[in-house]
Amino acid sequence: QPLHTFDLNKLSGRRVVVRRARPGEKLTVLDCSQNKLAYIDISHLTLLNPWESILSDNESYPVPAVDGVIDLSLIPGIDPAKMSNLFNGEVVGNTIVLENPEIGTSYSYQVSDSLAPRFSLPVTPVITDMSAYVPVDGAHFPDAGLRAQVAKYDKNGDSLLSPYEISHATSLYFDSSSDSVQSLAGIEYLTALSSLFCNEKTAGLDGLVCSTLKRLDIYGPGMTSLDLSGCPNLEYLDCRNGKLISL
Repeated sequence: QPLHTFDLNKLSGRRVVVRRARPGEKLTVLDCSQNKLAYIDISHLTLLNPWESILSDNESYPVPAVDGVIDLSLIPGIDPAKMSNLFNGEVVGNTIVLENPEIGTSYSYQVSDSLAPRFSLPVTPVITDMSAYVPVDGAHFPDAGLRAQVAKYDKNGDSLLSPYEISHATSLYFDSSSDSVQSLAGIEYLTALSSLFCNEKTAGLDGLVCSTLKRLDIYGPGMTSLDLSGCPNLEYLDCRNGKLISL
């Protein structure tokens, strides 16, 4: 146990009593009011927050992030003007707009002129508009091999690609050990895809439509013709091992 030093003359009854907390009893777990701290980071302590109402039994915790937006009016006493250095978001009016709505944020809060501690704010994602989300299923990605690659961008494992996850799905890689891909149907949902690496077992490249694709690598001798008119922004094409007679 840590060693604590006490002034015996100031202790009631001249003794130290160690006991369990009583029901409903409150305890100040961190008090830096008498210190001249220039910085303190407690963002890793997810249960420690300066607003007690968030932790009360009558309110939910974490706070809801509705379609990636946190309504700061749900946190009594908070002043958005005192928030800075936000991770995964920015203050817009009386809200925080998250870059990735699946995770929370952390921020510095100006408690005094000399102290701006850092706090974490976990969130509960609430989705009301599903139109921007793409299910990772057979209806949207019929080919199992393609679906397996797309599922790697489903970082939270909910079988949905969020707008944030779609924005990070920038490349697909089918090497020689990958399953055969017979169809690239559904690739149009990957609106940030810029690079595609294919092997000899990848079908569906002829007539591919992907307006964001900038790089295409094809390894294997399987193709003799290739129509890429549906990829107007393509900048790099490597099919050196192919047997193309029409491009």
